[in-house]
Amino acid sequence: MKITLAFALLLAACGSNGSDNSPVEDHRVSSSGCSPGDSATMDDCLADTDCASDEACICDLPDGHSPGTHNICAQSGCRVDADCGADGLCSPDVGGCSNGPVTDYQCRTKNDECGTDADCGESDGTAGACAFLPEVEHWGCVFQVCAG
Repeated sequence: MKITLAFALLLAACGSNGSDNSPVEDHRVSSSGCSPGDSATMDDCLADTDCASDEACICDLPDGHSPGTHNICAQSGCRVDADCGADGLCSPDVGGCSNGPVTDYQCRTKNDECGTDADCGESDGTAGACAFLPEVEHWGCVFQVCAG
């Protein structure tokens, strides 16, 4: 598989030594469920059990059509820490935007190149974010300009 220059640049700023990463603080010990959204858009779910087995209920997403929030089912690698094995952690992924909404949940791995956004620093003035990289199936640094 050919690694693109953009992908290589995304990974270049992260250290490859997992032991140097910040401790992962944001993870899902249990699923407490969601409150009903406050937008005109119908909620897909109030709990993970309302979603397909490979999805998690993502709470309070901004509604792009009206002010307010709603809950959706999103394909995820895990729902809670226990889904990731002994001592595993199931973390929310914000798709590379540290200020963005949660897009899914993914297990942490021993190959992760970052534990938090703080491990990613900056590239050309753009702050890095620790995000799940499906291409390599672990967490790494991404550098992109995000709205907000």
